[in-house]
Amino acid sequence: MTENQEAVKAEETVQEEKAVAATQEAAAEKKEEAVNPNLRTLEVTIDGKEFQDGVTKELRRLSKKAKMPGFRPGHVPFAMVEAMYGQQASAEVINTLLEREANKAMRDGQYRVVGQFDAKPLAPAEGSKDLRFEVSFEVYPDIVLPDFSSVELKRYLCTVDDEAVNKTIDTIVKQRVTFTKEEGRQAAAEDRLTVNFTGTINGEEFQGGKAEGFSFVLGQGRMLPEFEDAATGMAAGQKKTFSLTFPENYGNKELAGKEAQFELECVSVEAPHYPEVNDEFAKSLAVESVEVLKTEIRSNIEREVQERLYDRNRTEAFNAAVEAFNYQAPAAIVHSEQERLRENFQQMLYGMTGQKNKEGAPLDLFLEPAKKQARIGMMITAIIDQNKLEATDDDIKARASLLAAAYEQPEEVVEDLVKTQRNNLASRVLEEKALEFLFSKAKTTEETLTFEQLSGMGRQ
Repeated sequence: MTENQEAVKAEETVQEEKAVAATQEAAAEKKEEAVNPNLRTLEVTIDGKEFQDGVTKELRRLSKKAKMPGFRPGHVPFAMVEAMYGQQASAEVINTLLEREANKAMRDGQYRVVGQFDAKPLAPAEGSKDLRFEVSFEVYPDIVLPDFSSVELKRYLCTVDDEAVNKTIDTIVKQRVTFTKEEGRQAAAEDRLTVNFTGTINGEEFQGGKAEGFSFVLGQGRMLPEFEDAATGMAAGQKKTFSLTFPENYGNKELAGKEAQFELECVSVEAPHYPEVNDEFAKSLAVESVEVLKTEIRSNIEREVQERLYDRNRTEAFNAAVEAFNYQAPAAIVHSEQERLRENFQQMLYGMTGQKNKEGAPLDLFLEPAKKQARIGMMITAIIDQNKLEATDDDIKARASLLAAAYEQPEEVVEDLVKTQRNNLASRVLEEKALEFLFSKAKTTEETLTFEQLSGMGRQ
């Protein structure tokens, strides 16, 4: 064997060893994941005599209502009742006694149990009529919070300025636009056009490609850009032929990516007229003056900004901090979180399509996000418990006041919220305090956003 061949052989050996090592490491990690560190087991014994006495008592109860041809109700022989209902009675008595004994054993062991327990029968001890079971259950892990000082977090800020207020007023104004026909007017942005059109692909009309008396406002994005470009500058009575290519992601898959030819006729062009922003305009909105209108709009925007900031800060901070938190959530909590995420998804889907999915999305789709959300919940709970954070009466009332500020009689709303939604208010307050704890411990920097950026507009 030449030196080159020996070198190649040695390299192949090294690669094989690495592959084996990687496979073993992956198998070890998979095995470690399969082990549930929150699982506990106990042996529970049910007294044999108590079990038999319970079955006899249950059968006697059932015999009072038992019916069988040839016998009056309640007069069926006990042996026949036992044959008919013996298995049912045994199961009910076992369930009752097992739940009692299992709960007692878990209380005695001072376990913080999560969810329900499972049980499997064990072979009875020799010469004993007692029933033995192995009871398995999950516990909430004893958590030691990590050092968050190395976690990098960003706290977002946003100030509501006059520009945000004015843009909101501008939106309200545009919602109250009126249109008037103007002879000879050439269509421009914000004009309302009424058109007739016919679309063809390879000389043949396609479904949805023809309309008469169709109206739309230029610049609102209701029509494809090429369609709006063709309509811009047209006057009533004018006709035009043009081509456009449907986007690859067009909603109608039969048209996606295809080129179509359109014959377009402009029927009318209407110019927009916007109300003047004055006290009369404010009064039409049930507000006494423009200044009061601006004040109310600013207050509404500030409340919206506060909620949007909290949602963004909460999401990013908790997602970042949980990476330093390596505890495995109990399967019962994860499963509950999966169900919640799926339900939220179903509601969102229904809101978008108006259709309900009877079967529901597969639960496994939500497993990984459910694991993360469960761990985030555990982290928040640990922060609250270990730092003795509390939601005081003043905290709860302050939170209720924020929610009630938009109502005409906020004092009554605050009183009702504190009375009926106290637990929800307290949960939000505690979560806010947990978030502030994280910001105080982590490497936190601040970033100021404009209202448009916070609202999802003007993103770079």
